[in-house]
Order: sequence, then structure tokens, then C-alpha cells
Amino acid sequence: MFTERSDLLAGDDPLRGYGIAVTPGREGPLLFVAGYGEPNRLYARDGDRFVDTACGIVADGTRHGMGVCAADLDADGCEEVYVHNCARGVDGGDPDLLLSRVESDRFRWTDVFALDVNADRLDVRAGRSVAALDRLGTGRYGVAVSGYAAPLAFYELGDDGEITDMAEAVGLTVEGGCRSLLSIPDCSGEGDLFAGVERGANRLFRNEGGHYDGSGDVPALADPAGDTRGAALVDEGGAFAFAIGNEDGPNRLLRRTESESFSDVATDSLRGPRRVR
Repeated sequence: MFTERSDLLAGDDPLRGYGIAVTPGREGPLLFVAGYGEPNRLYARDGDRFVDTACGIVADGTRHGMGVCAADLDADGCEEVYVHNCARGVDGGDPDLLLSRVESDRFRWTDVFALDVNADRLDVRAGRSVAALDRLGTGRYGVAVSGYAAPLAFYELGDDGEITDMAEAVGLTVEGGCRSLLSIPDCSGEGDLFAGVERGANRLFRNEGGHYDGSGDVPALADPAGDTRGAALVDEGGAFAFAIGNEDGPNRLLRRTESESFSDVATDSLRGPRRVR
């Protein structure tokens, strides 16, 4: 049962935001909200309310956030925040942000993309989705990033702060743009990835020792006639199903079968075509 508690947020100014991430803070959870053409917000607990503490590069109201995730990319025990930005065009956008807490006890943040070692590594694309993956199961995450009509990227962070796109090296390649990414915890191992591809076919990348295999034939999941806009995992009592939303096409609820394939069990009310975004 949910209870409406908007009263816990100090300030009620409207916000156009397209993503939210929760990350551990010094005195409880931090809520990062990506703003679209306006400042990001970073809510922290202050007494019995949450107040916006964002300033400087964290607030940065000049960009257009389309997605955000929090994960520990350098295995120092303190999560970074990746903000996937976009602009109104499809040929490019605002550079992404990788926000790192330089001193976790003081919460001084820096944009890792702005380091000299990453001068030629800026991610500028019409952003769509972002997901964190622990491909080696070590607690050191990478970030998968999808854009409109752009190759899938997978960024990992070196000990010297260098950001490297490892997508091709680890097998995360997709022809065409992805509208949605979904990390899967227990399909074949650590850090599997579902990629909802615009105008099909969708891809399921299975993690095999830190390298990804997307060659498996999973017809129901691929849905080549679909146009995926969103995906989510549905808990079915210890197992999971995929809920996949298509734009102007049948939506899917895909349940795993004994043969390790998937079967569409969506009811008529769920399947009915809608403009899913």
C-alpha cells in the first residue's frame, strides 16, 4: 500500500525531469532527479523533510537529462552518478555527466568527463536510456548508454579516471538505436542486459564471464515487428517476466519457459496497442 507523502519534499516548484536515481548519502539516501533544460536536483534528508542540495556542476541547468543511474564505477565504495543528456535534435545533444564524489565525507563533486585524460571522450548524442552493469561480479560497474540512431556504448572507469568505451570489446553491439535498456540480475549470471531496439529486433545479451553474447535466438523477446519504448521486470514470486511496451503495437508480458525461451502471456487489456513512450 502506497501513501502520498509529497509533503516530505521541501519546496514545490514544478520540474521537468526524465529520470531519478537513489544513492547512499552521508545521512541517508540521496535522490538525484535529472532536469530537462533546468537544474538537476539532489534531495537529501534534513530533519523530517528532503531538501534540494544541488549546486555547481551537480545542478547544471544548461543540459537536457534523459536518464540517470547511480553505481560504483571505481570500486571505492561510493557510487558515482551518470547523467545521460540529450537535446531536441537527433544528431547530437549535450555532453553527458559522470559525477563523482571526490571526498565522500564532504560531498564535493566533480565531472569525470571534464578531466584532461577524457578530453576526447565526451559522450554527445541524442540520449535515450542508461543502465549499470557489474559484468565481472566484482562490485565495479560499467554504464551502458543508448542513443537515438547511435551505437550502444559501455563506459568503464580506470583507476586514473580515464573513461573507456568497452562496448565492442565486450560484445555489446547493436545495429541501430536503442530506446530502452534494462539490466537483468539473474538470467544467466552477473549483469545481463536487455536492449529494446527501435523498430526491432530487441536483443538479450547474456553475460559469459564478463563478455556478452547476444546471438541467442529468442523470437518472442526479439519481437522484430515491434517498436520498443520501455521495459521492466515483473516479480512473479521468485521468477521474473519481461513487460515490454511498444509504440502503436502489441505490448508484451514475456514469461520464461522450461526450455529457457519466452512465451507471451499478456492479457488482451495489456496487449492492446497504445502510444507507449
